[in-house]
Amino acid sequence: MEEKNKAVKDIDNLKHRLSQIAGSKLTDNNPGIADLSDPNRPLNLGEKFSELYDNQWTDALEEMDSKFKNEKQTIQNLLEIVRELSSLQLKLTKDYRKSMAVHLVSDLEEEFCNGKNDGEHISSYRRQCIRVCWFMAVQDPPVFIDVKENVTGKKFDTDKYKYYTNTGKAFDYLVWPVLYLHKDGPVIGKGVAQGK
Repeated sequence: MEEKNKAVKDIDNLKHRLSQIAGSKLTDNNPGIADLSDPNRPLNLGEKFSELYDNQWTDALEEMDSKFKNEKQTIQNLLEIVRELSSLQLKLTKDYRKSMAVHLVSDLEEEFCNGKNDGEHISSYRRQCIRVCWFMAVQDPPVFIDVKENVTGKKFDTDKYKYYTNTGKAFDYLVWPVLYLHKDGPVIGKGVAQGK
């Protein structure tokens, strides 16, 4: 009975994790699908931005206009605040994300390693993958790992790949992905592939 309860609990845990992964893959880089639990999703932010114009902007216009007596200049001053904050905010967000990455990586490791029955070396490999990939993802722009490239049967490109155990003029299969400074950027780490 105890084993059955443990199995049911494990299944529920796996279902929950699978649901989270499926949800994140569905919404990742897909602005057409919104996370309805997020109060700061794009549509809500659009509404808040419109309300900002309708409410605070109008009050600020009246207050600033009473000082400067030039509506056009006042409007330009208010618009400049948005411009400054949007570019500053982008820089600050990127800097903050990068500085917080060090503090968040342990939580990510726990999330992706929890419940795995890996051996010591696989566990260490998994944790180091999470750590290195996380820090690459928070760069501006993110470092790009070409994990989807299908090289099988193509001409072996020694500018991008090192041979695994066999050399040859064509690729047999991918062993390790190529690393680029950013998407469509220069290679910063050669991949490894089996030649044939």
